[in-house]
Amino acid sequence: TSYDVGIMLGLKGFCAAIIGGMSNGIGTVLGGLLLGILEALGAGLIAAGLDAEAGSLWLAESEGREIACHACVGPHPITGLRLPTGEGIVGRSVRDNLGQSVLDVAKDPDHSQLLDAQSGFVTRSILCAPLISRGRTLGVVEIINRRGGPFTQVDLHLLLTLVEPCAIAIENAMLFQRAEQLTITDDPKQAVKGVDFI
Repeated sequence: TSYDVGIMLGLKGFCAAIIGGMSNGIGTVLGGLLLGILEALGAGLIAAGLDAEAGSLWLAESEGREIACHACVGPHPITGLRLPTGEGIVGRSVRDNLGQSVLDVAKDPDHSQLLDAQSGFVTRSILCAPLISRGRTLGVVEIINRRGGPFTQVDLHLLLTLVEPCAIAIENAMLFQRAEQLTITDDPKQAVKGVDFI
């Protein structure tokens, strides 16, 4: 079925990200994971009418005080944009460690128009899933604007399921990167600095 194909495409993207990330750093992992998730959502549920216009992957930084977009797909790139933790729907998902399904962002008091203003994109609906590994929130995956109508609870459940292994992979990539830095600096204290958890 289309759903099974989507799951396989998502797993393919996940595996490609891990393999690519081993030699090309955390950016490849993050971009590959996001593409894998979007493939699963787009291809796997296209029969049900799901077709997301954009998506982004945000990670906690500055000791958890803010989140930064590390990867995005869609018509208007937002990679590099930063928000205080808790701002907007994406920030709320990180702050509360909960998935978010917002069918009409205009009716949500937490919707931050800052991103739309900076990117020129018009956000109508949002799905967010926090990236949680070992009880700690690393960031969030955000999917924007389902072309076929509003997102459903099934869509949110699928996204939450897909991000579980992604969070573990991201944490492992961060730890691998820190281990490489330790090898270079020979300073164990430096190896754990910069890995922000909320």
